[in-house]
Amino acid sequence: MKIINQIFIIPIKLYKFFLSPFFYNSCKFEPSCSSYCLECFEKYNFIKAILKSFSRIIRCNPWFGLIFLISGTAIGATLLYLVANFFFKEIIRDKFLNKFRNLEVKFKKSEFFYLLIFRFIGGTPFNLQNLLPCIFNVKISNFFWSTFLGIIPQVFLVVSIGSGLEKVIDQNLVAPGILDIIKTPEIYIPIIVFICLVLILVLLRKRFYKN
Repeated sequence: MKIINQIFIIPIKLYKFFLSPFFYNSCKFEPSCSSYCLECFEKYNFIKAILKSFSRIIRCNPWFGLIFLISGTAIGATLLYLVANFFFKEIIRDKFLNKFRNLEVKFKKSEFFYLLIFRFIGGTPFNLQNLLPCIFNVKISNFFWSTFLGIIPQVFLVVSIGSGLEKVIDQNLVAPGILDIIKTPEIYIPIIVFICLVLILVLLRKRFYKN
């Protein structure tokens, strides 16, 4: 776990040294988000550090938080895949190959394309999504970029709703009611898009796993 933390500690230190001086006073908090994130990765385990860092960054800058969350999730998932593929590949293959044999044909046709769809539509727990590609021995680069791109729509919508909710709260001197919140374009537009996305995912999921 310490090794995984170092993957984030090093770029944070580089950012603080080379880039942070150009964004002087751009952070809302004290200590700055970069200092806070660095402290989290030096003090806590990887999962807790990611969650605490994301919570701070998204309160300071939701869209930078979006990039941070997607990148952190993709890196963490890729590291889990590497460990599983190296140590537990045969166990995973014996346990899940028969159940997901139809996916093997799809992955052989176009590894990156179907892995991207697999990430986008879900249908299995996220941790299991990181293990199943071991069955098909996918390339690390394909795994990382399909994960990075495949989770963007869902994360983007969640961050949009959170950002809109923060804006509504900041604009009201008193706590807004639920109806006032829902009627705000920054809230109801992402919610409508989210519902449409869920319906599309349900239809695609049935087609993807059956054929």
